[in-house]
Amino acid sequence: MYFAIKPLKGVGPIEFGMTSLQVKNIMKGYCGAKFNHSEWEGVDYFFGNAIEVSYDSEGKVNFIVSQYYPHCGCNFVLYDTDPFDTDAKKLFTVIKNQSNDSHEFNPDGYLFEEKVIILWESDKENDYKGSETRSIYGQIGIGNSNYLNTIKQLLS
Repeated sequence: MYFAIKPLKGVGPIEFGMTSLQVKNIMKGYCGAKFNHSEWEGVDYFFGNAIEVSYDSEGKVNFIVSQYYPHCGCNFVLYDTDPFDTDAKKLFTVIKNQSNDSHEFNPDGYLFEEKVIILWESDKENDYKGSETRSIYGQIGIGNSNYLNTIKQLLS
């Protein structure tokens, strides 16, 4: 099962602006018997934490994290690329090529503000599909404009 990471829109059937109940219902319908959900401190987790969904103060989806877990039953695609089977530098370039701004590769993490894409910690330990031979980003987060504004306020 593949979930498309769609910057500024959502991941798979999960879209920004949905409520937790809407997300759970759509994931139940989408995943059927493979539905695996947990919740902790207001964050919904699906597929053994492969998808983490956070909500704003109004209870609407504003941030989604994707990460690969072996045997979770799902994979991801971002700009026609499997981000968890792509070297960190190459993935960075793929995302950079979708932007009009200049960006410098950072293996530790990076925020593409105009797309609200956050990359976390590239490491060979994250290379589940290539037997730990490449440095792969461990997580990819996408947010909406409200989430970006929150981040900017926290950092200032």
